[in-house]
Amino acid sequence: MKRKTPEVSMHLDTNTIDDRGQPSTFTSNGECGYQIVTLVEWITSHKPRQPLPLVDLRAKSYFDSQHLSYKANNSSNENVSDTTVTIVNLPLSTLISGERSCELPPRHVEFAILIPHHDIPSFTNNVTSCKIHSLFFATKSKSTSQSRKPWLVRQVLLEDDDFWEEAERLGLLTVKVDDHVTKNHNNTFQRLPRLWKPDPLIQSDVLRLLKDGLQNNTTSTCGSKGNNKQTTGVVLDLGSGAGRDICFLAEELKDYYYSSSNPR
Repeated sequence: MKRKTPEVSMHLDTNTIDDRGQPSTFTSNGECGYQIVTLVEWITSHKPRQPLPLVDLRAKSYFDSQHLSYKANNSSNENVSDTTVTIVNLPLSTLISGERSCELPPRHVEFAILIPHHDIPSFTNNVTSCKIHSLFFATKSKSTSQSRKPWLVRQVLLEDDDFWEEAERLGLLTVKVDDHVTKNHNNTFQRLPRLWKPDPLIQSDVLRLLKDGLQNNTTSTCGSKGNNKQTTGVVLDLGSGAGRDICFLAEELKDYYYSSSNPR
């Protein structure tokens, strides 16, 4: 039996147009919010720009089983390469707990979200008690009661069987075929897609210095009496931010190490 998306009752003021020339959907409190869109609308509504980055809120096991992947085709312009749209799996539970909330984009960046099928009823019918609305659209912090700027979720996609059938028809569906395809082997590493950027100094100068140090350490270690020991190092982040910069360095250095040891 197919899971059908329930009917959505939202107030739409067609006289109100957003900065992209499209009607703006309003939430029940009258503030400009999001549009519930189909896959086709997600792909096409931002032309000539590419689709909005997408946060998939499903559990990791479901994401690993099947997920969306989209590459913008720029074949009409030979000077522009194809662009992969950023699609990130951030399970709702890890965002609510704060475990991965630092991986959300800055609050001035527009993006879309994919609602898991079991969260659709509360999202569409119980706005005031919905945990997704509380997370993304609340204008006041529950912990401090201070006002805050909500995230710019501009589009919402709802998961049901028709959604995945449409994804397959459009060539957007990636399905896990064999278990070994998605396993991380000891000699491979793949960076996760990001919806945020590290500090420019970290991204350029600090990363370059650490790569140089890692390369020199690897060379001296491998050349010492024929022993190929694992290269280790310590980077301390003494700041009080969300930890994005240290996560960036960890991923980039690990990717650099495995790429250098096992050229693709």
